[in-house]
Amino acid sequence: MFTITGIFYIVAGIQYWTANYMITVLLIDKAVATSFVAATSITAPISGVLVGGLVTAFYGGYNAKKSQTIVLINGWACVACAIPIPLVSGLYPFGLFIWLLLFFGGFILPTLLGMMLSAVPYKLRGSANSIAQFSYNAFGYMPAPFIYGLMSELVDPTSRYQTRIPMGCIVYTSAISITLASIVIGNMHKKNLQKNWMEAAEQLYQDQQEAKDLGIIAGPVEEKDEEDYEEE
Repeated sequence: MFTITGIFYIVAGIQYWTANYMITVLLIDKAVATSFVAATSITAPISGVLVGGLVTAFYGGYNAKKSQTIVLINGWACVACAIPIPLVSGLYPFGLFIWLLLFFGGFILPTLLGMMLSAVPYKLRGSANSIAQFSYNAFGYMPAPFIYGLMSELVDPTSRYQTRIPMGCIVYTSAISITLASIVIGNMHKKNLQKNWMEAAEQLYQDQQEAKDLGIIAGPVEEKDEEDYEEE
């Protein structure tokens, strides 16, 4: 839930402040900046969600180990794309990394949502979804524009480097979100592995017991010495 909240935090901050950042910090024309934000906000997340959903379904659904591994790979790709965003100055590199950040964020969203809901008993899923929606809005959508604006007031507006700090406060939180997702998925894989080992050991024991009952597995063979053979 907190990983998804972090994704929505980044999306809200980017959609609300990217145009202002491009105009005031990158000194890009207003028309170009607003057109870019509009196009990116539509194409990148939607493309990511569609591709992510298709890939997840192809590899067996959101509970499949391979799908979860792919989610982690794309999640850390999202973090890698976030690193240079406050550091670049040109329209094209900035636009590329922003687009990729939103694309990878959308890619991992369907699987994370499915994993979250499947971890809750069916009768409690309505309540769980309500709590999740509260978290998305209270800790994701709502604080991101405020934090960016607050940081913009605290930094020196004449400094070329300090004016990039607010954007870093938005995009660099992706590392926290993906770290949480990595811990959760890693623990899930560990528990599943232990469960598989226990089931395999139990099945092997049952097979051995059934084989003994059917007389397939004989007891230990007594060795005969030479005198026994002579008597025979």
